[in-house]
Amino acid sequence: MRQLAEGQILHVEPIEIDRYNRIVARVYLDNGIDLSQVMVAGGYARAATTFTQAYADDQHQARRAGRGLWAQPGGGIADPAGWRRATR
Repeated sequence: MRQLAEGQILHVEPIEIDRYNRIVARVYLDNGIDLSQVMVAGGYARAATTFTQAYADDQHQARRAGRGLWAQPGGGIADPAGWRRATR
């Protein structure tokens, strides 16, 4: 991400305010590249499929290809919401 975004102008597009009063936004480079999509497609972030299906296909492809953190033994990245529920 650093190599991709360093020195670039970032554009933040607010989408909504979530139930925790946080701004949900998409972040793009000047050339239109969606940084969240890049992270999910590379296997370095999970798609928030509870809230949107925007990156579900990118996540599915990354998982099938074993990219990024999906290459970890045991199948990849724990679901953050599930992990938080389990550790409370």
